[in-house]
Amino acid sequence: GKPTEGLATELFNLEYIPACNKKLLDQWRDDHRQALNQVPLILHKARPWAWHQWAEKAGIDDFSPSQIIKIDSMFGVARAAQQGMGIALI
Repeated sequence: GKPTEGLATELFNLEYIPACNKKLLDQWRDDHRQALNQVPLILHKARPWAWHQWAEKAGIDDFSPSQIIKIDSMFGVARAAQQGMGIALI
């Protein structure tokens, strides 16, 4: 959230994008929305609602993930996606 006290200047917006390895992308290329409900989703544990917020902003009404994996470092999140564990929000 934004600070409620003091002086703060936003330097840049924090935006997330789904990412996965090429094999997973090729497997779900034609049905990427369904992949969000069937493939494990990966995110940083400090932002447990990030996938739901992303889906809402992306206009995805039928967002119902089967599994969300929470990892404690962004490096770990990216590495898990690279290894094919699921789709990461990075």
